[in-house]
Amino acid sequence: MTMVQRAIELNQPALALTDHGTLGGYLRFHHECEELGIKPILGIEFYVADDLYRQEKAVGFDEDHLIVLARTWKGLQSLFKLVDISFQHGYYYRPRIDEKHLLEHASDDLVVLSGCVSSKLCRMILNNQRTAAKKHIDRMQNAYNGNYFVEIQPHDFRLQLDYNSVVVDVAKEVGARLVATNDSHYLTREEAETHDVLLAVQTGARLDDPNRFRFEVGSCFIASRQDMSDMFRAHSNVSAETVSGALDMTMEVVDLIDFKMPVVEDLSTKVQVPSEYRSRRDWFLQLIRDGWVKRNMEWVIEYNAARWNERIGDVRDEYRDRVLFEVDTIERLGFSDYFITVHEMYTDLGHLPHGPGRGSVGGSLVAYLLDIHNVEPITYDLQFERFLNPDRTSPPDIDMDWAPKARDEVIDWFRERFGEENVAHIGTWGTLGGKMGFKDVCRVHGVPLNQVEKIADLIDESVTETTGSEIDAFKRNWPGVIRAAGRLEGLARQRGVHAAGIVASPVLREITSIEMRGPPGKREPCTALTGKEVEKIGLVKWDVLGVGELEAVEIAKREIKKNHDLEWKEPGFDLNDPSVLASMQSGHTVGIFQFDTLIA
Repeated sequence: MTMVQRAIELNQPALALTDHGTLGGYLRFHHECEELGIKPILGIEFYVADDLYRQEKAVGFDEDHLIVLARTWKGLQSLFKLVDISFQHGYYYRPRIDEKHLLEHASDDLVVLSGCVSSKLCRMILNNQRTAAKKHIDRMQNAYNGNYFVEIQPHDFRLQLDYNSVVVDVAKEVGARLVATNDSHYLTREEAETHDVLLAVQTGARLDDPNRFRFEVGSCFIASRQDMSDMFRAHSNVSAETVSGALDMTMEVVDLIDFKMPVVEDLSTKVQVPSEYRSRRDWFLQLIRDGWVKRNMEWVIEYNAARWNERIGDVRDEYRDRVLFEVDTIERLGFSDYFITVHEMYTDLGHLPHGPGRGSVGGSLVAYLLDIHNVEPITYDLQFERFLNPDRTSPPDIDMDWAPKARDEVIDWFRERFGEENVAHIGTWGTLGGKMGFKDVCRVHGVPLNQVEKIADLIDESVTETTGSEIDAFKRNWPGVIRAAGRLEGLARQRGVHAAGIVASPVLREITSIEMRGPPGKREPCTALTGKEVEKIGLVKWDVLGVGELEAVEIAKREIKKNHDLEWKEPGFDLNDPSVLASMQSGHTVGIFQFDTLIA
């Protein structure tokens, strides 16, 4: 069950997503809400430092928490910008923003909630800074045109009880609206135990560590109105009338949201047509004509005509018809700029070590003529439609393999061509599940390593789908492990960077969230969205992969020259070499992933 499904189960009309420090879930959350008929509210829980440029731990509190919601698309764009700032300039263990930048980007396109007990307002209240708290509320009210709400939550622990007993009166004194929220971290009350396991996994602690970070209560679930009312009964200093009004106020927040996701547009980069050409098509066709000559296609046609026992004119017509069909398809789908860009990249960087081409792009004669790959498709009966289907609008997928050091130069080429701010790597989200998720849960439970490895070897994709006498015995001995591992499957474990994918667009930072990811000292701009998601919003993905084997080939070529005084000439090998084909037929294909299936 997802959080959206749980909200619908409770007959909730709307649901907000406010992950800590990231907007990475906004698109799939919005789509699921739209599909299931519930109003999505997109937002974030910021980590707020006193000064985002100061790289040191604050005394008493690490960072304050603050909820900011997007009222409109423009509001979400403001959040994109703030997240960008938090990663580029405020990152210190986690992405941080400060009040100065929040106020600089304040507008009535945003709604702000004061936050949980880790908020600045709570810190002031509990430090008896009542006057400062009032000034803080007034400042936020004015900055956000009254769209600032003071939160109370129903959790039954001392910090929350003390805060609620004071903040209700403070809000009343300054005329701030009070809203009841629940800081939901899991779906149902029963999942509190599983969430506790997750916290242990995330913090690297064991469950039996008395000093580990954990929630004091098990009430951070998606609650119904009745659940909220019941839990607030523990707060004797907050009247039932106040609670009822604060619960009603949630609908005022919902009504403020007027968000509409923009229609997907073509956000790809565009090439500048040289002045000597009347149109992009004229230029595109000339590049193809140049490639026709460079690839010596008249000789290829004569060769194939003799091989196929056909007239040269008929074979030439077949090649020309294929080119025109591909050009028409590419232009109709709006991808000529993409092809020209890839062609120019290989023209500028072709001296660097790169692969001859891989994947379905080998079916494109136009791509062959533009030096994008080195396999002439008609000779080998390769189909263009496998690469680019005329009846679909999915973007082309060209796998561009480069030696690792050369890949860095390719990325720099994109940045120089389209602008530093307009290029980013594509993000990934590693999830809990399978062997790794099982091992994580075993570690926090203290399961002996020999038992862990024995069962982990039996797991393929899912713990819950793994069967057999050994795992049944393990379940009897460690029931909590299997239960928690099953419930945690699919949850985000860590951010990552796609091995190959990058995006480029002149409006990149206006239409999605960009984070800085990677190891310290090597962090790079990266989309918070995944590869499939960036394509859904209209961005074109470029697959630029660093392949270590290409570096090995370069070393081999240098050694051949050094030791034997022989020059390697591309392609350097016979594609129909009988000894190579015989070796493959014998099953000597380890490490060649294209041969890893039975139908290869």
